[in-house]
Amino acid sequence: MSRKYVWVCVGLIAVVWSFFFFWNLISKKNDVVTNLESRVAEDIFWKQLPLTEVRIKNKVVKLNAVRTGEKVTARYVLYNTGNNPLFIEYVNPDCSCTGYEVSDSITFPGDSLQIMLKFDTTGKAGINFMSAVVKANTSTALYKLSFVVDVLE
Repeated sequence: MSRKYVWVCVGLIAVVWSFFFFWNLISKKNDVVTNLESRVAEDIFWKQLPLTEVRIKNKVVKLNAVRTGEKVTARYVLYNTGNNPLFIEYVNPDCSCTGYEVSDSITFPGDSLQIMLKFDTTGKAGINFMSAVVKANTSTALYKLSFVVDVLE
């Protein structure tokens, strides 16, 4: 094999590698731009929603004592007391041991919705004070829902 042939092969490999490297770089850049555009559009959507009023029956719930390993549920009722639909943007529990369920993400004026925080007591012996942050299209925007439960061993 001649040196000239080796250099031609190395050059071709470099060209092909460069093509794929830059192609991959450009396609990832487009994905990032598309993802950023969708995030901005979603943010604009939430900021343009008309504000409403909400009343929460009990922001802090005291649950009965349970044994470790049981699952307990704290229920919260949110009443839409305003003139516009109530949209729940997100519910963010402060621990991975707490899940949530929302009966409706949209509630019309005069109606109510229910948020349930579901707590897994496995390995959580003692008094537990857990909470979640709820974001909605209200002037307050963020609400803290909490519960306390005594987990017996």
